[in-house]
Amino acid sequence: MTRKRLLKSFKIVAINLLLLMLLFEAASLALYFHHTGRFFYSQNGVETKIISLISDVDARDEAGSTSLKRTLDPYLGFVYDPHARNKLQFSNIEYAPNNFGLLSPYDYPYRKKSDKEFIVGIFGGSVAMYYGFYELENHALVNTLKQLPYFQDKEIVVLPFAGGSYKQPQQLLELNYFTALGQDFDLVINIEGFNETALAYLNTRAGYDPSMPSAEMFQPLVQLANRSFSSRQLALTLEILKLKDDLRATQASLNNCRFASCYGLTWIKLRFLVRQYQKKTEDFNRLITVGNEDSLVHVNERPQSSDDATVFEDIAAVWMKSELAMNQLLTARRISYFQVIQPNQYYATARNFSEPEQATLNSSSRYAEGVVKGYPKLIAQLDDLKRSGIRVINAVSVFDQTTEPVYADSCCHYNRAGNELFAKFVAGQIAKSLESESFVR
Repeated sequence: MTRKRLLKSFKIVAINLLLLMLLFEAASLALYFHHTGRFFYSQNGVETKIISLISDVDARDEAGSTSLKRTLDPYLGFVYDPHARNKLQFSNIEYAPNNFGLLSPYDYPYRKKSDKEFIVGIFGGSVAMYYGFYELENHALVNTLKQLPYFQDKEIVVLPFAGGSYKQPQQLLELNYFTALGQDFDLVINIEGFNETALAYLNTRAGYDPSMPSAEMFQPLVQLANRSFSSRQLALTLEILKLKDDLRATQASLNNCRFASCYGLTWIKLRFLVRQYQKKTEDFNRLITVGNEDSLVHVNERPQSSDDATVFEDIAAVWMKSELAMNQLLTARRISYFQVIQPNQYYATARNFSEPEQATLNSSSRYAEGVVKGYPKLIAQLDDLKRSGIRVINAVSVFDQTTEPVYADSCCHYNRAGNELFAKFVAGQIAKSLESESFVR
């Protein structure tokens, strides 16, 4: 009798475990479909849409989850270390720093191989960087321009010059620098908005001029140059690097899963690691101090106005003057210039956020205030920029007509659907503008 009861109990447990596994498999199938819009097994278990690991705390390393090393640069502020042999994965392609520490498949200056080549330069921060990667892989702009008669016999070459955390006037300095080195352009696209407001405002709160490169980036580099890390900062740095390695390994496991339940379990682990990475990075940022005037390398602080209205007027003024200077340089060389204002979840438009996307609206994010107060100042300048001859593409409402999640994190970046919508919109606006102007080089 006891044996029968044990056997019966074992069967009940086994059936419940089987049901639980089936339920988890079904939930994992639903999770995969939510992320990709595809049925898991129709793809043979191969992940076709990389989940973004860029987090709200990653403005100090906007390249994402890889352990790309940064180094100070006398002209650009900071670049990726071209000697570190690190790579960043976007979609299914890895990008490594080129000879100037910019993530690009080309070394610079890129020399035209024939008169048929048409050079497009992409400038801006990490959103622009990912836009450039998306374009290199999917050719949204290239295919759209090819529909115009002028481009049918052209070979369009897209050169990414954008970098994580770059903001004006870094793009202006970068354009002048590479132009002086002999880099040729036929068209330049500059994608901006978030960094120019959120990161510039954080600079002022840290006691630095908003026109300086992002303090969240160069402060740790200055500390490293001075070897002035505290023991706690060194410990956190090691923990963060370990978490980044774990994130890369877990994402690789995610993309190699052959069962939906494996995908579900790995995704849960991935999200846990992201939260840990966010927490450790926030702890690190709170410990940041900059060398004093006796340090070998230090950054001068500049007293800033405590009046936010004045601060944002100054931020908008620096941005507008940088835009005018870029346009003047390019116009003098008969190079087409397009300035794009990127969409961001903290700048209110008519978009209705779905429940899964609500996580990207973090009102306590240290970036939110800069965008909320700064974006209206930038938008107010657009008519003046247009009157000055700048081709302006205002993309802040580009996501309003879709209910599909498009934001990848609570900072500023887009998932694959968002990158696709954004890229197609920018391509369409550029082609429309060039066609209406009977574009000729």
